[in-house]
Amino acid sequence: MIPLIFHKPHPRMAFLLGVISLTCMVLMLWSRHGGPDQLAMTFTTVASVSFVLAAVTSGGLGHRYGRLMTAGLMLCAVADIIGPGSFMLGLYLFFLAHIGVMGAFISRGIDLRYFLASSLIMALVSLGVYFLWLGPNVPAEERIQVAAYTLVITVMLMFAGGSRSGAGKYVSLSGAILFYISDVFLANWRYVDTGRWNAFVCYPLYYLACVLLALSILSVSVSMNKKPTSSSIQA
Repeated sequence: MIPLIFHKPHPRMAFLLGVISLTCMVLMLWSRHGGPDQLAMTFTTVASVSFVLAAVTSGGLGHRYGRLMTAGLMLCAVADIIGPGSFMLGLYLFFLAHIGVMGAFISRGIDLRYFLASSLIMALVSLGVYFLWLGPNVPAEERIQVAAYTLVITVMLMFAGGSRSGAGKYVSLSGAILFYISDVFLANWRYVDTGRWNAFVCYPLYYLACVLLALSILSVSVSMNKKPTSSSIQA
């Protein structure tokens, strides 16, 4: 059994770990672009593990939304560590991560009106991104994987926008949007413009997205703890 301490939210610790994650992201960028390069993976690992721990200390193991979101963030962290050595393996891991994050949004329930609106917007955006800009620059041997990844992150964002309003809704939606934008810049970096300036956009957006997704669990956990139990109602 998972110790009960990990079922309860610890807000101060969660926020501290979020700050650690973002701080280490800045140090990672410094290390890769002017600092001691041998420290880059250390800072990357600490930054990524920190947002996973932020999810756990937000009460991420105490309810379905938290468990699914934490699982998605864990896969992101593994991809961050493996990705620099194998881009495609990292892509597969992020693909699975988005399924976990998508499951978290679905677990909140779906508002059909919001879902249809977000689906229309994201379908138009992603079709434009892929067919008018990204697709023509992707090598033939990677097009299926990139198209599938574009699809899964688009659907993830559709469910983020379509999930029912409630605790943490706008925090998680902001995280999902930033995640999508960071991937656009990552794709630009790999397939369109190889300038390293992309790193100073995609990494901050990505780590901020993961921290926001982790802290959205905190809002849900606190909200659930405030709900009266049947025993308290009877009392």
